[in-house]
Order: sequence, then structure tokens, then C-alpha cells
Amino acid sequence: MALIGIDPHMGGDTIMFIAANIGYMWGLALGVAAILLLWSQRGPNVKHGWVLWAAVLLSFVASVHHELNGPGAVGAVVAMALITPAGKWTVRWAAALVVTAVGNIARMGMPGLWARSLRLGGPYPYPKSVGELPKRVSFVIHSVSHWFAGYPALFFAIMVSVGAMSVVVMKRGYHRRTIGILLTLFCMAFIGLAATSMRIVVVLTRRKMSGDIDLYLSATGLLAGACFGVVAVTLLVLTVLIARIPGCGMVGVATGAALGYYALPVFMGSPGGRTSFMSLAVFSTSALVWAWGAVGLAMDDTTSSDAVSEPGAQPEAGTAGAHGAGLRATTVLAIVVTASCLATGLQGVWDILQGATVNGGVWRTVNAQVDSARRGERTTVIIPKVLPAPDWLPDYAGARESATARLHQYLDLPKGVTVVRR
Repeated sequence: MALIGIDPHMGGDTIMFIAANIGYMWGLALGVAAILLLWSQRGPNVKHGWVLWAAVLLSFVASVHHELNGPGAVGAVVAMALITPAGKWTVRWAAALVVTAVGNIARMGMPGLWARSLRLGGPYPYPKSVGELPKRVSFVIHSVSHWFAGYPALFFAIMVSVGAMSVVVMKRGYHRRTIGILLTLFCMAFIGLAATSMRIVVVLTRRKMSGDIDLYLSATGLLAGACFGVVAVTLLVLTVLIARIPGCGMVGVATGAALGYYALPVFMGSPGGRTSFMSLAVFSTSALVWAWGAVGLAMDDTTSSDAVSEPGAQPEAGTAGAHGAGLRATTVLAIVVTASCLATGLQGVWDILQGATVNGGVWRTVNAQVDSARRGERTTVIIPKVLPAPDWLPDYAGARESATARLHQYLDLPKGVTVVRR
């Protein structure tokens, strides 16, 4: 609902369009369930072994529903492998991770999956003489810049949540210098990526272009690409370091899954919209995990500082005050992250209710015509080209001419009835 509030037409592509409803919504739910079940089965004391193999099978079912669940599962599995200490490994769990990764990678090798991309060519017009490497670099910059400009609140939430967790971890003395350096690089690169992305999108808007390979391969574009590389690497290293802290493993799993879901859209140059739905949803969840994980660690610090006091002794005022202030600040940041990720949820709900209601009111007239035509009482069915809420009418509902030609069959009309769009 939050994503739909930010990007209303995504609702028409993922909620009202039934195939997307099944593939995106249900597929994502299955994918997340598979990842959580896999994670729950690590360790030598797990009793119900069948749950582990049910999770592996579920990951395959999820990737059949939608291909992005494949790299999402692989990203989560890689994260689990990187953050799991030696004492938690079992042969059964290791075998399940390998089977999950191999099976989902094999899913991405299906030839039919790439047929449409080969037919379409790319996300924007570019010279066919361009080499594969410059083309892919431009695709990544095209994708990242549009995502940052289109969904700034969610990416701001990621930066704040990672920063909050990192500061709490540093206060515990855990790899303080390393995490401090990584966090500084992460924030600087993040800000640089946001600034260059906005610059790129403003230039494209001014030129009325969807994409421009010369702009992406200019100094501004390459700086955006370099900033993105630094953000990705520092986030990965921070995740591995912090997720190894007891109780913080879900930070690693959520981030690994988010990076997996994001990998294919950015490689293909997706500028956002429907193709970004899954990765944005999982990134939002990841930001929430980081933010509230930071609150949990800060609360542990406060509890620990009180517990070490002698019976009847008073804790040092400065120490108690510092821990309390840190906890309050961390909680405020977690609330800011939550608001950034979820505050537009009510707007998303309103968009669905309003869009479906007003469009449904107009479409009732069409349904009445269809019923009349099936009874042989009229020979023409008139379908409006534009509905009052056009975001809720995806291409698949008839905006494309190829779809218009099939409306007669779709509506199951008698042969003598003509469909007119006006």
C-alpha cells in the first residue's frame, strides 16, 4: 500500500491486473515465506526436518510464480552462508542451501525468460553499435538514477536505518574503526548518488527523453555509477559484519534478499514501476529490520549497564543518562524509518478505493452493453478509451491496439457484435 501511495500506477499493474496479482503479490509472499522457513531451520537442534525441504520446494514454487523470486532466494541463501557461524552448520542445512541456490539459478537460465528482453532490446533508444559493457553500465545508471529520484523516501529510510544500527554497534565497541569508516563511505556515496541521480533525471525531463546513453556515460553519469558501486559494497560489508552479532542475523537475511531481488531489474535497466515492486517491498522490510534491530541492541545495552551494578548500588548518572539518550535517539530514528517506509500506506489504500470505485462506476455501463449484446439486443459495444482513474487501467486492459483486437473474444460477444473504443 505504501508503494502504491508513492507510485499510483503500480497499483494498476500489481493489484487490479489479475496475473500480476498472482505473480507479484502471491509469488512474493511465497518467496518471503520460503526464506524465513530456511532461516528458521539452521542449527543442530532443529527437530522437524521436513520443514527444511518444504522451504526448498516453496522457493521453487515462488520462482515459478515470478522470476525475481529466484535471485531473491539466492541472495538470501548467500547471506545466510556468510553470516552463519561454524557451530550452526549441519550437513542437512548446507545441502538445502545448495539445492535452493542451484535450483533458483537454473530457473534464471530458462531460455523463454529472456525472449521478451531480446525482442524489446533495452529500456531506452540507443545506438545498436554500442558495445555490451558500455550498454550494461548505462543500463545500471539509468535504473539506479530513476529509482533514487522516484522513491527518495524509501532510500532515505535505508540510509538512516543502516546509520542507526551502525552507530549502536560502534558504541558497543564492535569493530568500531572499521564500521565507522564503512559508514562514512556509505553515507557520502549515498548522498552523492542521490544528488547525481536527481541531476540526471532533471536533465532527461528537460530534454523530454526517457534515457540518454551519452548522459549516462558522461562525468555525471559515471560518478553516479561509482557512487552506486561504493554504496553496494559498503552495505554488503556492513551487513556481513553486523549480522554476525547474536540476535542480528535477520539483518543479513533481509538485506541479502533485498539485493537479490534488486539485481535483475538493475542489470536489465528497469527505471522503476511494476518491475521494482518486489525489490522495493523487500528493501522497505530490510530498512525496518535494521531500524528496529538497532532499537533492540540499544535496549540490550541499557539493560546490561543496569545489570552490572552491585545490589543496591546506584548506576552512574552519566552512564545511565547516555544510554537512555542513545535509546531515545535510536527509537526516534526507527520511527522516522517506519514513517518513510509506511506513511503513504493510507494514501495507497485511498488510491485503490477511489480508483476502483470511479472506474467501476463507468465500467458498469460497459457491462450493461455486453449483457444486452449477448441477448441479441444491440450490435455495438462502446468501451471508453480513457477511464476517470487511468492509473488503474494498465496496458493489458485494452490500451494497446493488439489487446483491442482481442476484446471481442475476451468479452465473449456474438460474431455480429462490433467493439468500438472511443
